[in-house]
Amino acid sequence: MDQETLFKTIRNREVVLWAGAGFSKYAGYPMGGGLVRHLFDTLSKAQQQQAREYAPSLDADGYPNMPLPAFASLFVNLFNGRLHELRKEVKAVYSARPKSLKTHQQVATIPFFEHIVTTNYDSLFEQAYGQDKLHIVTNGEQIPYQEPNKPTLYKVHGSLEDLNRLLITEEDYRAFYSKADHLLWGAIQALMASKTLLFVGYGLEDPNVLVLFERILDAVKGNMRGAYLVSPNLSQLRIDWLKRHNVTYIQSTGGTVNCGPAAGPEGYCGTRLKKGRD
Repeated sequence: MDQETLFKTIRNREVVLWAGAGFSKYAGYPMGGGLVRHLFDTLSKAQQQQAREYAPSLDADGYPNMPLPAFASLFVNLFNGRLHELRKEVKAVYSARPKSLKTHQQVATIPFFEHIVTTNYDSLFEQAYGQDKLHIVTNGEQIPYQEPNKPTLYKVHGSLEDLNRLLITEEDYRAFYSKADHLLWGAIQALMASKTLLFVGYGLEDPNVLVLFERILDAVKGNMRGAYLVSPNLSQLRIDWLKRHNVTYIQSTGGTVNCGPAAGPEGYCGTRLKKGRD
């Protein structure tokens, strides 16, 4: 499958957009490593020293070199198991006013995305579309109330509106994958089996993202219609991994996707895949 096939599939309303942390980076929100740094900076000097002692290694600036879920669990332990401080900081970071909504607003102009799945905590899609123009799903109980005239936004890692459901620590992820919301994942699996998947904002270097991908691919097994992953640069190891799982890699950034004449006089449907790097 090439980009032209992707554009045609988008115009036919047969694509589910999956947005990862990189998709919100332009708005000023940190990806996993950036959130680790922010959380570390909020610790006391004594807590920072404990975190450094626990970390398997430190980066060049002296920050713990750990995946976000592992550091989030450590952060909670440094507060004697209390989740409040962690949730408070996550909410503060991702509820801050964004630097821009441009890319999300461009997506909101596309009439062809009827289903959007995101693993992000932020509310950029809600702000770009307008809260009353999206049906937001964070758990299976909300699925029966979907409105056919509204795009559905699935927030599979939780929402700032319900901090108790956030997936961020290692314990959260283990509980989620062992007791996954059957209604929510059932609905998403049905989409994955019937639609083409477009992943934007995923670098695949985070082991937790790889676990998510493996879960997605295992859920649909050989029934997936096809998938694309848009990223400015991936290692050859990851590209080969994608090929083995029938995922087409597009070396681009999520700018604007040219959807051709059907999109209007300028030939754009909201976002094009911009060649090169950010």
